Amino acid sequence: MKEFSDTELASIAARYRAGASLRQLSKDTGVLVYRIRALLVAQGVPIRDQKTAAYGRPVPMLDWAAIRRESEEGATLDELAKKYQTSWRTLRKNGIRPAFRRAPISVEKVLKQKYLPSKEAATKLQVDSSTLQQALREGRVPGAFQWHGIWFVPKRGLKEYDERRRQRAPWLFRDREEPADE
Repeated sequence: MKEFSDTELASIAARYRAGASLRQLSKDTGVLVYRIRALLVAQGVPIRDQKTAAYGRPVPMLDWAAIRRESEEGATLDELAKKYQTSWRTLRKNGIRPAFRRAPISVEKVLKQKYLPSKEAATKLQVDSSTLQQALREGRVPGAFQWHGIWFVPKRGLKEYDERRRQRAPWLFRDREEPADE
């Protein structure tokens, strides 16, 4: 592995800040791109977002100390990316590692949005819970999600699933008349 002197590292960092791409620096130095990126991050040089750099839009200079502070205070990657107008990948490349990429789902949110656990949904549909579990795994119930190993089904998704089920096999749901005893 090639070692760089402090002056060479400073030169690489200055060229990157001036607009040279990681790929160009890699070609010039004979070192792989990911190694150049790691050297720049170690030097404290903010890595540009590839999308914005590729489309010629100005790359915002970010206050990494403020972003790290907010990350430690509990902000998610998505919140930080939106606030600083960059991608969450750029934040990750520059060493921002919050606890969550997205905000975790809370029990209150699940209850407010009128979701049912899969066992209650199976009871309501009058089907075996394993049948509903299979449909959930196959993605046939819209809006359902798994949280800590439990499937949650929105009531609207339950209605849609039940209607489709009744359309596919109407003979199972006809009101059968009992034969009259004579």
